Order: sequence, then C-alpha cells, then structure tokens
Amino acid sequence: MPEKLRNNRFLILVTALYGLELLLLVGFAMHTDKGAKLLFGKYSMGHLAFLAILAITAPFIPAFAHYITTKSKRKLSTGKEVIFTPRKKAAFLLASMTVLVLLVETVYQTKTALRPIGRPPDYLFGFHPFLQLVPEPMTYPGINRHGFKGPDFEKKKKPSTYRIFCLGGSTTLNPFLKVEESYPFKLWKILKKRYPDRNIQVQNAGMSYYTSQHSLINYLIRVKDFEPDMVVIFHGINDLVMSFTPPQFSIAGYDFRSDYSHYLGPQAFMFMDLMRQREPTISDASIVIRSTTNLFSARFFSDLRFKKTERIPWEVDHFPSLASFRRNMEALCHLTEDDGVILMLATQPFLYKTQMSEEEKSTLTFPWEHANDGVRQASISSMIGGMKQFNATTEELAKKYHFPLVNLEAEVTKSLTHFSDDVHFTPRGTSVVAKAIAEKIIQGGYLEDSETSK
Repeated sequence: MPEKLRNNRFLILVTALYGLELLLLVGFAMHTDKGAKLLFGKYSMGHLAFLAILAITAPFIPAFAHYITTKSKRKLSTGKEVIFTPRKKAAFLLASMTVLVLLVETVYQTKTALRPIGRPPDYLFGFHPFLQLVPEPMTYPGINRHGFKGPDFEKKKKPSTYRIFCLGGSTTLNPFLKVEESYPFKLWKILKKRYPDRNIQVQNAGMSYYTSQHSLINYLIRVKDFEPDMVVIFHGINDLVMSFTPPQFSIAGYDFRSDYSHYLGPQAFMFMDLMRQREPTISDASIVIRSTTNLFSARFFSDLRFKKTERIPWEVDHFPSLASFRRNMEALCHLTEDDGVILMLATQPFLYKTQMSEEEKSTLTFPWEHANDGVRQASISSMIGGMKQFNATTEELAKKYHFPLVNLEAEVTKSLTHFSDDVHFTPRGTSVVAKAIAEKIIQGGYLEDSETSK
C-alpha cells in the first residue's frame, strides 16, 4: 500500500474516531441525573464512571487507528508467516462484534425460554384479577409458595403457633431491600429473641401500590384463610394520591371515584407491557438494541432535548379519598374483630416536613409522579396536610374500636437516615419500625400465654 494512501486512511480513521468520541462525551455530559448524592450536583456515580471511560479511551485512539490501517505480520509456531491486512483486521473486528451480539442474544433467549409458559416476563408483577398485582418469586426475592414475603410455612396452623400478618403497600413489602432488612422480618427476630420458647410466625403480606382497599381485599381472600392471630397494618400515601388522579395513572376524563375505579395505576402499565411483549428473535438483537436505545433516548443531550418546566405549586386541603380510606379501614376493623383477630393499627411515617434540604427534596417522587396534573404539582405543605389527616383517621379508628395503635410517624425521624424517598425506609428505618411494633406487642402481653389457639 502506498505510504500516502495509508497515511490518509490513518488520518481519516483517527478524525472519525475522535469526532465520535467528542460527540459521545459532550452528548452524555449534557445530562443531569435525578436523585440524591449526585457528584458535582449533576451525575450519578455510574454516569460519571461512563464519562470517565469515554475520556480514558481517547489517548489510545491513534494507536488503534494505526493498528487497523497498517499491515501486520505474525509468525506461527509452525514457522509460517501470516499477514493481516487492514481489510482483514476490519473484517475480524466486525465479525467479533457480531459474535458478541449473538452471544448476548442467545443468553437472553435461553433465559426467556426457561420461563414457564404463559408467565409474564420476570421483571413484571404477578397478575391477580381482584388485587391487580401480587408478589411473584421471580419478581421479588424471598416470596414463599403462598405468595408472601417471608419464610415458607404450612398453611394449617398448629395450636401453639402465633401468626402475625403485616398488611400494607410497598413500605411494608420493602421491595428495595433484602428480606432480612424488611421490617416484618426484623419484627420476627425481635419477638423470637424475647419469646424463644414460642412458635412465632411473621408474614409480610404487603405489596407495591396497595391502598387500604387492596389490603381489605387481601385480608378477605388471601390472609384470612391462614388463621392469623394478629394483623399489623399502616396505610396513607397510596390512598392520599387517589385524590389527585394524575393523567398518567387515571382514566382520561374520569373524576374521583370512591371505589378508586378512576385509577388504573400499575395494572395499566402491566397490560401495556404484556401487549408489547413478544418472543424476541435474532433479528431484534433485542437486549442490545433496547438497552442502547434507552441509553440514548434518556441521556444523550438530554439537557438540550428535554424542556425543563417548573410545575406550579398545587395547594390542596381537601382529599376526597379520605372518606374511602376511612370506609376501608373501618371495614377491616369489623372483619378482624368478628374473626377474633387482633388488629394493630399504625400511622404512616413520611419524610415531608416544613423545612427540607435540597438533597431531601431530590429524593421525593410522589408529588411530581403521582400528585400532579401535568401542570400543577402538589406542594410539600399539601402532602404534609394530607398525610396528617390520614394518620389522624387511623388514630380515631384505633380509639373507637379500642385497637392497639403504634404512632410510627412520631417514632421514625424525618431524615435520609431513615427514609430513601417520600415514605420508603432505609434499613435503619425498618429497624425503628420493627422495634416500635415489637414493643407494642410485648407491652400488650399478646404472646405471654403458653399456647394460642383460635
């Protein structure tokens, strides 16, 4: 190859690679992540590491270009000399990338094929005709054969067994934490240590998105059959957002309905995912294409492409879902009382407070994700006022029916030490919750009898 042609190819390739490098580096730098603990107030650790990798590769571009555009010789052990031309090197590089894509696709296909027939993908929730969603072992770790998060157990209860079921939403399920870090598991450990001779079972019957209405149904059709001795429950935030009916979670044009039928919630997304889901083919190169597409659509020059709009504060003092919440919780009070089950009520802790740091505000999701209409966003004061009203209702019901009450709102400090966002707990937060509930159980003497039978 003439020296001039080789040099031209080298310069063209170096220029193209540096142009691509600069485009990617600037494009992905023009992005601001959301959440707490951002580096330089802009990037997550993963995103910054990605930018660093792009920058680190820059000095090696000339060497790579030189290798690709020059002829190489390699002497084999047999003594034969093999010549690698630029064309052969380019072809080998292309073939290697193709094999890598096919390998990744094969792994993905195999994983998909091993999924039980008719089962939705493992990143989806389990479907239930009346509860919308139920925990699935493939979705959440630690789900036992009965569909509860906790150690496996026999449905038939022995006379000496004391069963506690914890009802609620994602703050009870604790989907972002390990099983051992959830408050029901920690509650069981505390009680087991206090009563080593008692056969105590604590089951986590919570589920993401569940409202008081879901927990009422959950108790009737799932929990009751397991003969619980005690049910622990707290709700608030998921019922509260029913009052806002944001477009992304509601049936268009529907006003608030007391049975929450205006609210589609996770069911809508699940069905849309199922409808879009089809068996992947090699032509899709699905996992590579999807991940790459998502990466570019979400982050590439996002600071320029996505218009940043400040939502108007939405001051709300009337919450129509409060009456529904009271109805559902009161119905649960009657049912458990008739069944001879001790119902322990608790208020829902939350991070909202009058004075919040920017880091604390950055963790919030409910005001902008659930409590908005696309233009207006629920103010912090509205969320505080709403949660206070729902917790006050819980306290009223506990007093009315003489049920034990745990004021978790007062027990859990409003800080990022105990909260990961608006209402979800950190491991330290679940420890506080478990301890407060355990103390109430111990003080009530519910486990002092040598045997418990229903």
